[in-house]
Amino acid sequence: MIWLDSVLATPLMGIRFVPDWEKVFSYKENVIPSFVKRDEGITIKLNSEDSLSFALQTPKGWNYHINHNNLSVDFQYYFNQVRKPGELTSLASPEIMIYSEILQKMKVELETLWDAVHKGENQPINFIGILARCVIDKAKLPPGIEDLVKYLQKPWDLGFIKLKTNFTANLAESEESLSRCHHDLWYDNEKNGGEVSLSLDFQRIFKEPVKLGKKKVGSLIEETLQEAAEYFEKIGTGEVIHV
Repeated sequence: MIWLDSVLATPLMGIRFVPDWEKVFSYKENVIPSFVKRDEGITIKLNSEDSLSFALQTPKGWNYHINHNNLSVDFQYYFNQVRKPGELTSLASPEIMIYSEILQKMKVELETLWDAVHKGENQPINFIGILARCVIDKAKLPPGIEDLVKYLQKPWDLGFIKLKTNFTANLAESEESLSRCHHDLWYDNEKNGGEVSLSLDFQRIFKEPVKLGKKKVGSLIEETLQEAAEYFEKIGTGEVIHV
């Protein structure tokens, strides 16, 4: 089990591509009917400031964002209202899933969204991103995150009252692509002393747009997903930061 499965973590996954300006106005009619038919209770959100941008939201927490050059799938937990005759409205807790389970379902959802938008055509890809975000009990930090906090506060004997930091590191480079990760870490002992917020945003950037057949898009997502998962695990277990 990866360490992200032991905390309440959720992912986000996205693809950026080279826009086809002759087809961008058909994205709504490509996507909306099939997703409305598939997901009961789905909500459609149009952007009044950008006619090429729209979003879909399901009651189960799946969110899809589409614009002229980017697709993303997000997952968030929602509390549903439960109404019973003669009783006050109450909130029903959602079913909790582990991070790796959500991630595998998200991969399928992103492939489905890609196919709906592009109808099997080979649209060049220039970026794939995988995000992990979580709020962790400060007393139960994974070793690697605990080491990172210790490393950052080394110059101060009494440590931090508040920490809010973000940094981006290049991780690997090949002839085809560059892999990097944005790190965001935040806590405030005076306001929420028991919580640490962490976000890891892994990005694979292609130096030249990659044009793939329909079946290979899923393989490229899986390849990036595995690379991101390996790095996230190293951050949590302490293989990156050594105090």
